[in-house]
Formats: sequence, C-alpha cells, structure tokens
Amino acid sequence: MALFVICGKQDTGKTHTTWLIYNLLNNAGTLKEFEPKGEKPLSWDEVVQHMRDSYAGIKDKNILNFRAVFDYKGKRIALISAGDFLEKDTPGWEVVSFKHCMAWAAQNEVDHIICCSRYNITDGGVRKYLLQNYKLHIYRWYFKNKIYNIEEQIAEAQRIAIEVFTDIKENC
Repeated sequence: MALFVICGKQDTGKTHTTWLIYNLLNNAGTLKEFEPKGEKPLSWDEVVQHMRDSYAGIKDKNILNFRAVFDYKGKRIALISAGDFLEKDTPGWEVVSFKHCMAWAAQNEVDHIICCSRYNITDGGVRKYLLQNYKLHIYRWYFKNKIYNIEEQIAEAQRIAIEVFTDIKENC
C-alpha cells in the first residue's frame, strides 16, 4: 500500500489541496465512490474561488470534507480530505475520525490512500498509528504551510496537488 499524506496545521489549506487532487484524479480515472452523498463535488475553479473567498473573509460555510474512491491505472485509490482525528472527540467528528476513514478505505479494498493530517512532530499521533498498523511500501508526506498571501496560498495548493498526482502516476 502506498500512503500519501498532506499535513499541516489547522487552516493551512489541506482540504482545498485535496479537492484539487480530486479534480486531477477525476479527469484521469473513474470515480467509484463519493461521500458525503448528495453533496456536489467541487471543480478546480470552484476550489480556487472558495480559497479566495475564505481569504477575503467570506465564510458562509466551510469547504466540504469528503471521501472518494477512484479506479486509476488498474488500482483503487482512496482520497480522504479529513484524516485529522485519531479518536472521535465529539459526536460530530465521528464521521471524519482517522480510524473510521482508514476502515472505510479497507472496506473499499483500496490499493493506495491519499489523506490529510494535522500531524505535528511532537505528537506523532497519525504517524505513529500508521506505522504501527499498516505495512506501507511508499510513505510520503507533503507539508502544507499557512500562507497569508492568497496568490501564494493558491500556488502552493496547486503545486502540492500536482506533486501528489505525479507521485501517484509514477507509483501506480
């Protein structure tokens, strides 16, 4: 199993970056599963516009967390935008707890996983969990910084999305 983790502190744009990866995979592969059901997937342009709106202080609602499974080059790839929490801190977070998402990926028999983490070098929570519970042959981290200039924030999200997608193309 290959695991690709986009990590960074809260509000650094991990979910936005994951949506950009969603669009790259959606254009190259076949979408097999999408959660939460009933919500409209976001296009690349909608994601970038949401980043601009967030930066401008327009926050009608948070960008949607989601999970998706794609068939790509004969492999199943899970994309999890909210892999932040190891345990369910509150009932509302149960759906996005990291363990719950990893079980969902296993249930969907995925070959590779792309997820997010608020991984912090000092806590080791998600990293420790992954290393103890999964045999990983590829294990890559992509660090997402908090940038206050919107053009740089968008550019970094796009760069990381393309880097993750390139790594998937080369390793699938």
